[in-house]
Amino acid sequence: MFALIGFAAVVVGLAVLAGPPYRQTWYGRWHG
Repeated sequence: MFALIGFAAVVVGLAVLAGPPYRQTWYGRWHG
């Protein structure tokens, strides 16, 4: 359970660090 929370935290952290450029390519592509 704790490992799952830690993994989720890492994923969220990476997403935040990636920032707008990553979101524009991936998120923007899915939500046009």
